[in-house]
Amino acid sequence: MDEFKNDHPLDADINIHTDHEQLEVSDSVIKYWFEIAGWSTFLGFLLFFIVFTIILAFMLASQDYLGVGAQPGIIFSVIITLVTICGFYYWQMGSKIRYGLSRSETHEIEHAFKYQFLLYRFTGILTILCIVFILGLMGFLFYNALNPRYSY
Repeated sequence: MDEFKNDHPLDADINIHTDHEQLEVSDSVIKYWFEIAGWSTFLGFLLFFIVFTIILAFMLASQDYLGVGAQPGIIFSVIITLVTICGFYYWQMGSKIRYGLSRSETHEIEHAFKYQFLLYRFTGILTILCIVFILGLMGFLFYNALNPRYSY
């Protein structure tokens, strides 16, 4: 039963060495990690800025269209939440890499990779949901095109 707990479909063809070899991190890898940290922090900040802009735009637009209903508010809330989650993961990944490398703390770098994993998993699930939604919408439109309810 334990063999099924550690067996993930995406890890099927990966050969993991268990002979306790030490991983050596070269100076060029550390340089790339610092660059990744900078770009991740920038992207996290950018996504938070986009969320702020969406909230501000929604607040300004809702002043004119108060009779529209709750649907735009729900849609904007979902978009804001999704973008904020991605921004948080990017920000945490970048700041943890930078902090871990500047102080030579392996624990912080491990947390950075955890946030990178969470970001990739979140965007992967979000991509799958978007594909399912688009295919469902296309099926709905195709079905209504073939079976019109009203004839003129």
